[in-house]
Amino acid sequence: MDTSMKTSKAIFLILSVAIFVCCHNRYLEEYYLEPKAAFSTNLKDGKAVTLESVIFQNQGSGQYFSVYTGDAGHKYGEQGNSGFAIGSSGSFSYSYREPGLYSVVWIASSVDAKGAVDSSIDSVKLIVEDLSGGLDELSIYKIYRLDEYDESRNTYYHAKAEQVDDSTLVCPIIYEAWREGKINSIKSEKLQLKYQLTSPTAKLMWYQQKTESWIQIKSETDNIFSVVNDGKITIQRIKVVTGSGYEKHYRIAAVMIPKLTSYRINGVEGEITHVKTSYNEYEIRLKLPVGTNLGNLCPEFIVMDNDVNLYDGDNAKVSIDGIVEQSGVNTVDFSSGEVMYDVYYQMSGYDDAKLYTESKVRVIIDLQ
Repeated sequence: MDTSMKTSKAIFLILSVAIFVCCHNRYLEEYYLEPKAAFSTNLKDGKAVTLESVIFQNQGSGQYFSVYTGDAGHKYGEQGNSGFAIGSSGSFSYSYREPGLYSVVWIASSVDAKGAVDSSIDSVKLIVEDLSGGLDELSIYKIYRLDEYDESRNTYYHAKAEQVDDSTLVCPIIYEAWREGKINSIKSEKLQLKYQLTSPTAKLMWYQQKTESWIQIKSETDNIFSVVNDGKITIQRIKVVTGSGYEKHYRIAAVMIPKLTSYRINGVEGEITHVKTSYNEYEIRLKLPVGTNLGNLCPEFIVMDNDVNLYDGDNAKVSIDGIVEQSGVNTVDFSSGEVMYDVYYQMSGYDDAKLYTESKVRVIIDLQ
């Protein structure tokens, strides 16, 4: 091939590249959109609920879009974190697993004719709430072994928490657990908490009054929880701390299920038993002589042994059909052979009507 031929091909190649670059740059110039980041959500007042979809919708301009949702692994500007690319619809749906305050960053970008990337950023603070506060369930675990109810000696009473308001949990305690002991006792300083949190990255913290500090408690394994201080049951404070740093505070009230520990009529002491199918029901049986006038009897009873650490004389009410009964004062009609009492108890030392438990006591009289 002669020199002129080689020169012609080289010139042709150079011209082709120049034409391509020129056309490509013109294409980029025509396609280029100045990036302007803007987006909206489907939320009211910027608040979302865990596990429900949050929809992010593009409201700006640009060639490419991405969003950093602000939760673990998707925090803008943090090393090793990544965002989500937005499809051609400009819409992106996402669900948060943990409550918290999240900084959502929306990025719009475009490539100019020189191949440089221009970008624009918009951001918003998003509040994610959990209707359960991040705490799905909780109980004071294995506080009493129910030997009298189960001969296997492997059945325990667990005080399962009942949420009575947004931040208050009531754990009903059977009176049998009010005993001295390092185990099988609500007085123990080595109680366990069994719980389930909404998020696997969250942790449960307890404010230990003795040390005046927050400490972490692991479910079922840490025997460090306690509720008794100076002989009395006191309200305990816990909080759920999520991986995002969000904190939800609760108070736990261990409230005794009221029990009539003594019941007598005409000097005859009744036999008190716990109904096996229900932890807040008792049965009392008395044997009275044939010929006793059942229509006009005056029972004497004692509530929880009159323990001053539980009962102050006013925080428990014993009633029949809504009428309050007083020991040794009111007469009761036992013509049908039995009567049902309702016993109401409010936690001692706290003027809070939500901190209460109730029990039912069926009294049966047999004539012999």
